[in-house]
Amino acid sequence: DERQKFAENQFEYAERQNLCLRKFQRMRHSPRVAIPLQYIQALKKLSRASDSPYVIRIEADVCRALHHLEVNFVQLQLLMKYHNSMVDSLRKNIADEAKLRGEREEAL
Repeated sequence: DERQKFAENQFEYAERQNLCLRKFQRMRHSPRVAIPLQYIQALKKLSRASDSPYVIRIEADVCRALHHLEVNFVQLQLLMKYHNSMVDSLRKNIADEAKLRGEREEAL
């Protein structure tokens, strides 16, 4: 019964890890989106009057890209924490299974 429960838990962890990995890969390869107007407006306020609209647009694109990169980085950190917690949990389950097996062998 415990062996079956352990196998089911391992399967669930593997499914979750696979799902997280697929979501992360989709997120990394998502199509580019247009620059939101708020970036351009904010940069117009910060830019010098002599800056051309092209420079302002490129600055807005850089800001958007940096924001997107920051979001991806935070999501990657969360994925890594989740993965590490799964690994730790699986190691504990394996250690418990080995301990239980040793106890059963001693009983025999």
